[in-house]
Amino acid sequence: MPQSKFVIRKMQEQDLEAVLELCHQLGYLNANIELLTQNFKMGRDQLGHEFHVMIQTETQNLVAWISLLQRIRLQAPAYLQISALVVEEKLRGQGLGHLLLAFAEERARAAGLSLIGLMSSAPRLKAHEFYQNAGYHRTKESFFFQKEVACK
Repeated sequence: MPQSKFVIRKMQEQDLEAVLELCHQLGYLNANIELLTQNFKMGRDQLGHEFHVMIQTETQNLVAWISLLQRIRLQAPAYLQISALVVEEKLRGQGLGHLLLAFAEERARAAGLSLIGLMSSAPRLKAHEFYQNAGYHRTKESFFFQKEVACK
């Protein structure tokens, strides 16, 4: 699918309903518009956070989105983390994910970062294959822990 049929731009608040639909397609069924709006507002103005959408130019439909985060660690090189990459289910396998990865690589270079990383859930075998075919290497297996804390 030619790149000229799609444009990548910064996510806007009015994009969140379509972003939510893509989240649900990927299995994030607990996501809701309030959560997306809250997180979008919290992250959009923080240095090192980026939210972008891909728009199909012919239809003006939002067909994919990507979230990028600069990660700085004392013990290892800084990197650009792809914290989310979602493509419309019916358009998967047509090169849109690769366009978003190329965009992420451009953003990493612009930030002076020579490393890109991401996490992918263990059951998402097709996603793992996609990233490996794009030149990403599995470097470790991890467990993710979380704990809810009361907010004042």
